[in-house]
Amino acid sequence: MDKIFCVHNYSEQKKVAMATLEFDGYALICWEQMVNEREEAGHGTIHSWAKMKRELRARFVPKHYHRDLFDKLQNLKQGSLSVDEYYKEMEKAMIRANVYEDEEQTIARFMSGLHHNIQHIVEFQQYHNLVELVHQASKAERQLQQEYLSAQRVQQVEANLYKEVVQVKVQSPTQVVVHALAILELVAKSWLLQVRKANQQTQ
Repeated sequence: MDKIFCVHNYSEQKKVAMATLEFDGYALICWEQMVNEREEAGHGTIHSWAKMKRELRARFVPKHYHRDLFDKLQNLKQGSLSVDEYYKEMEKAMIRANVYEDEEQTIARFMSGLHHNIQHIVEFQQYHNLVELVHQASKAERQLQQEYLSAQRVQQVEANLYKEVVQVKVQSPTQVVVHALAILELVAKSWLLQVRKANQQTQ
């Protein structure tokens, strides 16, 4: 409703009237009851949109709602989300919990929820603000995904070649040597990938 009211220059009374048109079922019954209770108590009619929102929040939003939102934000981790998805979830959680903080605090919050392997890479990258940090984290994520896929392909080829060597009927020593050399080459590539990954983790 706030977005609609920002576009149209409605009076406060019209804003209240338009908002009530959106009520249906339980919400409508509760609103009518609230209006009747106010009249009986001599509090008068609600004439402003801001007052209407305060009354509705007091009536329908549990006291622990904001605490739950803040707890969710504090415990937010990347988990199965991509870096971009995690960043958007963090932004939404901050808005809902009405959290406004220095960019340095938000950077620390974002970093603490990233996967550890992404954190380790990003710590050695240069960034000057949150947007650049998210960009560097996304790059690190893509790099790790490519390395994982490369290692998976090497392992699959190794497994296939091993099966061939085991199943082949030895017709000539040369054939066995060729297969063995191919396996050794792939094993060496796999070992180099593991060494590179280990070096990155220790830097």
